[in-house]
Amino acid sequence: MNDAIWDDFVDTIDEISKYQKKVRKGHKRKKATYVSGGKQKNTPPYTKRASTSRSKSAPAGYGALEEATPEDVTVDGFEMQDELSPSLWDNKKMLPDVREKLMLIAQDFIESLELGIKIVDVRLTGSLANYNWSKYSDIDLHIIVDFAEVDDNTEIVKGFFDGKRVHWNYSHEITIDEYEVEIYVEDDDEEHISTGIYSVMNDAWTIEPGPQEQVFEIDEPNVKKKAASMMTQIELAEYEMEDDPKTAHEMSERLKQKIRDMRASGLKTSQGQYSIENVAFKVLRRSNYLQRLSDLKTKSYDKMMSMEQ
Repeated sequence: MNDAIWDDFVDTIDEISKYQKKVRKGHKRKKATYVSGGKQKNTPPYTKRASTSRSKSAPAGYGALEEATPEDVTVDGFEMQDELSPSLWDNKKMLPDVREKLMLIAQDFIESLELGIKIVDVRLTGSLANYNWSKYSDIDLHIIVDFAEVDDNTEIVKGFFDGKRVHWNYSHEITIDEYEVEIYVEDDDEEHISTGIYSVMNDAWTIEPGPQEQVFEIDEPNVKKKAASMMTQIELAEYEMEDDPKTAHEMSERLKQKIRDMRASGLKTSQGQYSIENVAFKVLRRSNYLQRLSDLKTKSYDKMMSMEQ
């Protein structure tokens, strides 16, 4: 374990946290003065006065923004396959050259952190470890480590790994056949719910998907309704960005947590990855709404922290 690198990271987090609190305090004071000065032109609880051209389908206060409907949502690529993807598998065994490449990717990522920590396991999960793979699938490569080996404050450790893996995924475009590799970092104590998990390190199934996983049918009408609802909420958050980045940022954080909880609740049901919630999550991801939400969170934060002299 490289203590110097980790100590530098923790010190930086402390400094950033202090600065954020200072700026947010000033932002709240400035906003309070503006409201109490008798010049508030916005119509609460929204940041824009209702437009006369507002669409009937838009909530009051959001101008001409139109609400997403189930008819706007496309649900395809979720058909069950008769076999695992031949790009990765041969008779339920991972192809040797694929396994070797995935292990190298995991090792290179961990070594790039220069923390000197050990990999507990490397696992493949998601649709490519199941029978519902399609052209939209990614290779979800989960690197398992002991967070406590880095620091007792596992929340900070998770934040560190999240930042590093997001940067890695953004900086690299690694594909095996047509599938892009996305890496994740998990604590070895973290529960991962999936109907198919393959240990790349041990070259063996941790949870092997069976034929019974193919019996579920996608509830397309309800998937469309749920996805359309989340799309509308994301668009409303984007709408707030111009005049009220603080509200946009808070909305983006709540929505990200709401979507995470939605997916987790679906995965825990008997339908698992074929549940309404999980398929709606994948629709949001494929239609780029999750990326838009992540971009909004970053841009709203940047605007909140920026100053004009």
